[in-house]
Amino acid sequence: MASLKRGLVFSLKILLTILLSFLFLEFLLLVFNDVVFRKSLYMYDPDLGYRARPYTRWGDNITNEFGFNDRDYPRQKKPGTYRILFVGDSFSWAGGLKGNYTALLEQKFEAEFGDSRVEIINTGYDATHTGEQFKALKKFGLQYNPDLVVLAFFVGNDFYDAVPWRRRINVGGSQVDIDTRTDTEITLFGQLVVPLQSRLYLFLRDQWATYQYLQTQRQNTQLADNQPETLAGQTEAESTQAPAAEMFTYTEDNISEYYSELEMYRIQIFNEVLANSVAADQFKLREDFVFGNLLAMRDLLKEKDIQFMIAAYPDNIQIEESLRQVIFNHYDLDPAHFQFDRPQNLLREFCQEQQIEFYDLRPAFQAKQQEGQRPYLINDSHWNEIGNELAAQYLFETLLPKAQTFLGEQVAQ
Repeated sequence: MASLKRGLVFSLKILLTILLSFLFLEFLLLVFNDVVFRKSLYMYDPDLGYRARPYTRWGDNITNEFGFNDRDYPRQKKPGTYRILFVGDSFSWAGGLKGNYTALLEQKFEAEFGDSRVEIINTGYDATHTGEQFKALKKFGLQYNPDLVVLAFFVGNDFYDAVPWRRRINVGGSQVDIDTRTDTEITLFGQLVVPLQSRLYLFLRDQWATYQYLQTQRQNTQLADNQPETLAGQTEAESTQAPAAEMFTYTEDNISEYYSELEMYRIQIFNEVLANSVAADQFKLREDFVFGNLLAMRDLLKEKDIQFMIAAYPDNIQIEESLRQVIFNHYDLDPAHFQFDRPQNLLREFCQEQQIEFYDLRPAFQAKQQEGQRPYLINDSHWNEIGNELAAQYLFETLLPKAQTFLGEQVAQ
């Protein structure tokens, strides 16, 4: 009996030591949050919930004064300059500082009109929906005094992620979703505290996520390198005109588990049966929230005499037949239940009713894929070099008349 009691006391001492050590580490991480996490890409923002840190390195790139993937611009533009501001999500980061489609688009305008006649300002934050993008536009984007705002709408998740009560915040360098109906944000020692959110756990989770991401990138590089040098039906000379990434075809063996689950989640927006079932109320809730934010954005910009347009960016699953087939087979889905132009149709109809300019990049990306050139990264819905270049060219041709009209009026004055 005595030995059992001693064993119980010893176990309690160990548990108490572990608990106190954990609480002490949590306290240190809280007090020294800015020191421990100062190199993390993200930081807490009381208005937006989170944003990228100003002048912070990520890979070979560095953010600007507001934490955007772009260089700094003066708040007041030079006389005679046409300024276009892009609002969006992670597509604003794919390709890095110089390879992103917004940077390529600015280069095309520079070649057309000369230096600084047309400025393309990238104000996208990753993992955001239209409500959060609207807040970023009001807090930072309008400080640039643009002539035109382009909302880059990713149809893959911008409807599904638009949950009205979701607030994505930053705790210790990590993004965390809270429910504004039930959760509260508390500030202690000048730092954000969210009940039941451990900074130590989030730190370790991020380290593991970073490791998994790097492993996936290495695997994807190997997959691209191991593709055959020529496509069936191509001559060797023809095949050398396109990069190896175009040769990739999705199979059950080379699709990553994470990407498979991600596309299974996203594919629901294209499912007509699900959209008309008991889940229809949830679909409608998100659609109404998105459209409400678009109207608020339009009205604010109209009040400030700023033009507004929406550009719909397609999901990879709309473009790559092999990816669709893998998802259909893996999850035993009936292709007849899916309408893959559904989100674009929703947006197009809304924009026609509300007299908002709308442009759909899907046909251009489908044509590029049919030419045998893949515009997307492997196991990733973001654009590769081909995709970024294609988007830049499409938008250049779309926006060129607006720039010509503006610059012509400036000359006339």
